[in-house]
Amino acid sequence: MISGSIPSDGEIVSAMTPSYLRPLGIIHVAISMAPIFFAAAIVFVMLTMPPVVATPSDISLIDVLSILNLVILASAWFVGSFIFQKMVASGISSEIAGNDQTLRAEVILAALKSGLIVRLAMLEGSAVFGLTVCLLGVMRGVLPGESIYWFNLVPITFLIAYSVSNFPSSGRILSILKGFQ
Repeated sequence: MISGSIPSDGEIVSAMTPSYLRPLGIIHVAISMAPIFFAAAIVFVMLTMPPVVATPSDISLIDVLSILNLVILASAWFVGSFIFQKMVASGISSEIAGNDQTLRAEVILAALKSGLIVRLAMLEGSAVFGLTVCLLGVMRGVLPGESIYWFNLVPITFLIAYSVSNFPSSGRILSILKGFQ
């Protein structure tokens, strides 16, 4: 339980105007689309590049980067979630609005928006790193010959799944806030 009260659902919903939800949805889509375009560029490079023979040092490099990719994904998820929790909690416990419940709802929603953006950005960074490992694998001849390294696409899959399942809506935001009560 966080010190500070969350305004009623009605006050939160009335503060969630289209000017709050629309930009948040656009940011959600934009953060998710950038790695998809990068993945398309990697596929283009793979299809147009002449075959390259991988050396053992190339495979070792991709091995190390692949393991690091999984560490970065786990870190991005846990650190992003921690920052998200802290940002929303600080918005809820903020004394800026005083007793004005409408202003309190706006402060909480602003903190929630910032937290969601930070969490998505952390996942996007992990996805871009995984795609970079794939690009290096393609350019050094490790991919597509060693198909095990395609698991470096897990972070972009995770980002897209998270983005789709948590696309901002009034109901979704209310359910997030209920988790803080």
